Amino acid sequence: MRTTRAPAPHLMRWSAGALLWVGAAWLIYLAAVHTASGQLLDTMMRATAHGTSHPLPGLDPENHWVALWILAPPGAVLLGLLASRPRRLRRTAAASAAIVLAGANLTTQLFKALWNERPALIVDLAPEWTANSLPSGHTTMAASAAAAVFLVAAPRGRPFWAVLAALWAGGWGGYIFIEGWHRPSDMIAAHLVTAAWTALAGCLMLQAERRARVSAAMEVASYPDAGRHGPEFDDPDAGRQPTAAERLTAALAPPLRDGRRRGGRSAGLCLTLGLAGCTLAVIFLLGPIVDAEGSFSERLPQSASGPTPWLFLAGAALSSAPAFFPAAAGILSFSSASAGEHPHHTGR
Repeated sequence: MRTTRAPAPHLMRWSAGALLWVGAAWLIYLAAVHTASGQLLDTMMRATAHGTSHPLPGLDPENHWVALWILAPPGAVLLGLLASRPRRLRRTAAASAAIVLAGANLTTQLFKALWNERPALIVDLAPEWTANSLPSGHTTMAASAAAAVFLVAAPRGRPFWAVLAALWAGGWGGYIFIEGWHRPSDMIAAHLVTAAWTALAGCLMLQAERRARVSAAMEVASYPDAGRHGPEFDDPDAGRQPTAAERLTAALAPPLRDGRRRGGRSAGLCLTLGLAGCTLAVIFLLGPIVDAEGSFSERLPQSASGPTPWLFLAGAALSSAPAFFPAAAGILSFSSASAGEHPHHTGR
């Protein structure tokens, strides 16, 4: 029997991925905070949401129970998934979840503490709209809790949980926007910061899963009946129970191949939802600009001069849809790493 395995996940490669997410968050910050057009659109979308009624229950930013509603459901799922993971992986899984939760939320608060002002590029904005609120703390809570669930899940189940994680994070981002708490850029930055910490914590999780796979493969290969076939080995009713190593190997199996890539359909769904939401946001923003008169630089202030349904719809889409892009990237990268590290056995 010959066992082949791919190299361990490279920390520098995953760190580079984290830096890409951080770079994207920084670009959002520069565009939304340090350009006049970015400030105008971003703040007017929030002002529109602040003055628009909706049928959802109202949220009080001073009520700390909101954090419980954000964290409790994914927290319960997280505990259930931790209990289902192999014992030798539970500690690492818990550590990975703690890293993404603590890292993302501390980064958000630290960023707002260090860069807590916005330059006054738009003189007509009311004073209460000039403070920096990027990234959104509550959206970071939702996104990091959802990302922790994704990390703790078994490799085969990660594509499924990634879709639910994106729905949870994006849903709360949209909810917080329509309540008028934050600008859309605040939610986008929260999703990106969480994605960066997920990449770092995910490298730790993948390393532990790789070691467990290799250990289990070596144990299976050392059995006297390894590689043999017959009724007593192939028939589950013949009385032979799978060994601990075989159960561990099954628990670490990579996602099933659906299409060209493992987890491809789930990733495609996330990518489709993200692109659809962002495309609608652009349409909603361009709608009033097309109706205005003059050059583009003159039309933009006209279109954002007051609250409109266009700005409300665009802000809601921009606050929720970007959550699906890190989910799609996470599905493909984690599925590929899990499949590459899975040992392949061939009889000789």
